[in-house]
Amino acid sequence: MKGYEKKGMPLYIRLLICFLGFSIVISGMLVIVYYIFNRRTIEKGTEEAISQQMLILNENFEHKYKKDLIKSLGNLVSRNTLNDYLLASEIMKPIISKKLERIFLLTISDFEIYRSIYFVDYLGKEKVGVVGKRRVKELRDLKKEGLLLKDSDSASSLEASVRLFNQLKSKPLGKVHIEGPLIDEDGKVTYLAGISKLDLDTGRFGGGIIIRVSLEDFFKYLANIKFLGENSVWVFAPDGRVIKKPLNKRITFDPSAYLPRDFQENFKLSALKLGILSYQDLSIVPGTPLIRIAISIPKPLLLKHIRPAMKFFTIVFLFSIIIALIIALYISRYLSRPIVELAFAASSLAKGDFSTQVKVKTSGEIQMLVDSFNKMTEGLKTKTTSIDNLNKEIVFRKQAEGRIKQMAEEWEVTFNSIRDLISIQDKDFRIVKVNEAYAEALKMKPEEIIGKTCYEVFHGRKEPWPNCPHKQVLQIKKPVVMEFFEPRMGIYFENSVSLIFNEEGEVIGSVHVAKDITDRKLAQEQEKSLMKELEETNRIMVGRELKMIELKKEINELSGELGKSTPHDVS
Repeated sequence: MKGYEKKGMPLYIRLLICFLGFSIVISGMLVIVYYIFNRRTIEKGTEEAISQQMLILNENFEHKYKKDLIKSLGNLVSRNTLNDYLLASEIMKPIISKKLERIFLLTISDFEIYRSIYFVDYLGKEKVGVVGKRRVKELRDLKKEGLLLKDSDSASSLEASVRLFNQLKSKPLGKVHIEGPLIDEDGKVTYLAGISKLDLDTGRFGGGIIIRVSLEDFFKYLANIKFLGENSVWVFAPDGRVIKKPLNKRITFDPSAYLPRDFQENFKLSALKLGILSYQDLSIVPGTPLIRIAISIPKPLLLKHIRPAMKFFTIVFLFSIIIALIIALYISRYLSRPIVELAFAASSLAKGDFSTQVKVKTSGEIQMLVDSFNKMTEGLKTKTTSIDNLNKEIVFRKQAEGRIKQMAEEWEVTFNSIRDLISIQDKDFRIVKVNEAYAEALKMKPEEIIGKTCYEVFHGRKEPWPNCPHKQVLQIKKPVVMEFFEPRMGIYFENSVSLIFNEEGEVIGSVHVAKDITDRKLAQEQEKSLMKELEETNRIMVGRELKMIELKKEINELSGELGKSTPHDVS
């Protein structure tokens, strides 16, 4: 076109720069968004998995290695057979010891983690003992063995037994004490638990029960715990010794430097520069750690599953550059002239020349673009409508709709992610909405529940039950919290009910949040049962003591009648 002078760099270079820039920006944004989103998702998922696993692990240890052990020690030390043994003559003790051996063997058969059980008298001599499924014939004198071990560097179960006996003898009676963990003579990780026994005749320390407990099953369980396909579990002794560590050093990091020295009763989780670290102390005796469990997951392991996708994005990026080169070359060769004409015409149109026309013949979409441009310039002569204001209104409305939709989706996700049973009801007890946890608990779909009354679907009744919290909250116009047992589900619930008001302040319904408190209720019942057992045991022991006093009085009276001195002091 006359008067038009070509300026600047060629169209090919411009298009190439545009396509390359676009490819780099889009690919870079995709990589960054993918990396940040997936890294946080993996970290959060791993943290949740660690939290759940630590809870399961703690419950397993509490039940198998703590509660059962304490109960076993209590049962053994309170046995009448053991009392009979302490009160028996030297002639009768071998007979009663056989009974004690049978009791010990039955206990070991009930609890496979028990390696051995011994009764040690007040002098430190092992009087009755079983190991595995056999009786021990060669019993030891722990007091004498302890003197021999002073000049030894051994760390055997014998040395631990000596230390445990000294604890039982020197500390209050009836308390459980622990020694370990230790590597026994068989190379197995074990620990010793003991409880002292009151001599009913003297009222003093009469000996103790010592049980050697194996941790091998627990360690096998720990070896099967995996996060992101790898086992990153460490086990430490109370003195900081490493008892167990991952075999593959590349999938973990040494957490020793990051672990506090004080007792950690509750589970802790920290995000470090090296990765994720969680730890907790497991104990038999409150406040005294037996072992510390630590899980250390390095960042390279967290990013392990992201690397293949990053490689894929790199390949896509390189491929997009090649495509950009081809497209830029094609456009510059076959479409540059029409575009230049359109650019010149657009410049004239921008200056207010609405008579501008593009006089070029081409084909395809470019021709359509030229025709559309010419029609546009003709239309601008007669139309004065403000397109900018209209476009702004459209964009504003779309943005508002997008924000509303996003907020609704986020609310729905949050509502359904809560594991408590949540329902929204109108004034007539009819359910308006429920979360997924509520539907799962009733084994129904949400659409099957909505529209029905709460007492129908939840309680299986034809009318509200007398203590209905919905009825109460409508009457008193205040939130209500109550506990109840639902027999159809076999679950205890804590139900919190709050009112819903409309814009005029009128009550239109209520929100119900039902929390499963079955475990708490069962724990309370178990505590009551244990207290009852302790009271019964105390009653039996006191009764036996009174009988012994009466017997001694009768012996004193008989001795007096025979003219002998009284052998027993019952004052």
